[in-house]
Amino acid sequence: AAQTERTSMSATVEHITEGTLTLADVQEKVGGYFEAVKLKDGRYMLVNEDGVLAGLPLNKEATQLMAELGPYPDRIVGNVVVVPQMGVVSTT
Repeated sequence: AAQTERTSMSATVEHITEGTLTLADVQEKVGGYFEAVKLKDGRYMLVNEDGVLAGLPLNKEATQLMAELGPYPDRIVGNVVVVPQMGVVSTT
């Protein structure tokens, strides 16, 4: 069967500028376990680490952000959270 690239307006980029998030908060927002990608401006993009395997929709805004500020260009899928620093994510 041919694979088609799914795009959806439902894939979001949420910018957190203040306060803290728990690990559970981030996992809920991105839909599972996440990985953090450090951007060139010092912020971190938190993405679903299994998003491609799970068939999450292309996130055009996050893909563009990654192209501009990421360590490498990459297709980003699913919802992402952008935080100013990893200290925003609380492990407690």
